[in-house]
Amino acid sequence: MTTIAICDDAALEREEMLDILENLLPHASIRGFSDPQELLEALEEDWSPMVAVLDIQMEGMNGIHLGRELNRLCPLCRIVFATSHTEYVTDVYDVRHSCFVLKCQVQERLPQAVNRALTEYADHPKLSFRRGRGIQILPEASVLYLERRLRTTYLCSNQGNFATADHCQEILSRGNPVRFCQCHKSYWVNLSRVRSMQTGWFTLDNGQQIPISRSFQKTAKNQFLSALHWSVEAAMRDDPGTDSPEGIDSGTCDAVGER
Repeated sequence: MTTIAICDDAALEREEMLDILENLLPHASIRGFSDPQELLEALEEDWSPMVAVLDIQMEGMNGIHLGRELNRLCPLCRIVFATSHTEYVTDVYDVRHSCFVLKCQVQERLPQAVNRALTEYADHPKLSFRRGRGIQILPEASVLYLERRLRTTYLCSNQGNFATADHCQEILSRGNPVRFCQCHKSYWVNLSRVRSMQTGWFTLDNGQQIPISRSFQKTAKNQFLSALHWSVEAAMRDDPGTDSPEGIDSGTCDAVGER
């Protein structure tokens, strides 16, 4: 079943978006939340939305912070930001998201934004590997990194940790290996889960640090910056009216310098 979350502390605007999406997707499970904590508590109850429509300016935790938490806790969830405040248009690039919709345009823009987000969700790549006598399949976005120790590969993901005899390259060849970067003889990281890079390690979006060996430092840096550049360009294509993103990625890029 299609699952969609709408989080907005303005009751009238939340109800308007609920009505729009219930008419668009009459068989979907669509839940409205009046504050971010309610949505996060729903995730703890094993309910996960395919798409989350988030207001940005809310009391307490704002929508951008909530989006970061969804990226971390529910990485497959596609995020659509809906706001009346155009000054936030560049801030949303700190969060993996599908679309940005102005509330004055929700009647015409929200249906196409959600349909697009659902298409992205359906098209999301997966990784498969042998586990026991069967095959385990994980959403690629849920995997933080792979580690090879002796003759075993360990996958660390939001769905738990898994072990397989399959080699890392073998597993990645079944998915989209461009998303993963080998930063050590034993580690491959998912670049979409990297928050920052320093000399000697990657910091992932769960706070974990993965080592970068000296021999992989240059290649890892180039792959990280290429992935960052691609994600910003893709976001700019999604929102063509947005100004140049020079100020968006500077904090992340500054962390990559040699020390």
